Amino acid sequence: DTQHVSIAWPTGLVKNEAGDVVGFTMPLVNSSKVIPLHQLYNPKVRRQRAPGITWQYLLRIARNLSAVVAALHDKGYVIGDLNESNVLVTDRALVTLVDCDSVQAQDGRTIYRCT
Repeated sequence: DTQHVSIAWPTGLVKNEAGDVVGFTMPLVNSSKVIPLHQLYNPKVRRQRAPGITWQYLLRIARNLSAVVAALHDKGYVIGDLNESNVLVTDRALVTLVDCDSVQAQDGRTIYRCT
């Protein structure tokens, strides 16, 4: 799906009238079409929130999450805080990482560590 957002990553800066950075823009993730991963862990909750989810579906979620993490690692990023509340899942087992503020990045020889 070319419209799917795998990482809710900042795409632009928001500046005030003085030119100071006061925020950033990010892709919109439609929260009505995703389920937080932690709601799929517990079988009882899973049956209530997403009836019909099979083991194959759960395995696809795991595979897709691994692919997103691997893609970040391949680009030199290090995820400092990956938790199940920050992984959103679609009905097609696609995943989106949100709340990505604990990521270590590098620009040339400068490393920006996540604290």
